[in-house]
Amino acid sequence: METTAGGLVTARAEVAALDDYGVGTALSGLVDGPGYWTRDGSLAAIERTGRYLAGTWEPSRPDGDPGKAGEGSWARFIGRIGAVALRAAAPSTREERRERLLALLEFWAESPFA
Repeated sequence: METTAGGLVTARAEVAALDDYGVGTALSGLVDGPGYWTRDGSLAAIERTGRYLAGTWEPSRPDGDPGKAGEGSWARFIGRIGAVALRAAAPSTREERRERLLALLEFWAESPFA
């Protein structure tokens, strides 16, 4: 996974870039309110938390931790990411939201939460 300075996260080069605000909009109704999803870095924080749990995260300082990954609404998808897949497959989902949801599913599939 790659995180750019602008807060965009991509699982692979060919995956559409995920932006924090756009994902929050696509997840509307699946997570509580816009909350942390509209802030820069929420996807990067989820990725860091995954690397921390997998033992592959290297802190920038010896006593560092991965930091806060939102208010926790994203954790509801652990074991229940199918809701995101269902929304991505629904004919009523707008194309720009579908692209973000599919990219989120690929991002999630490469995480220890899958």
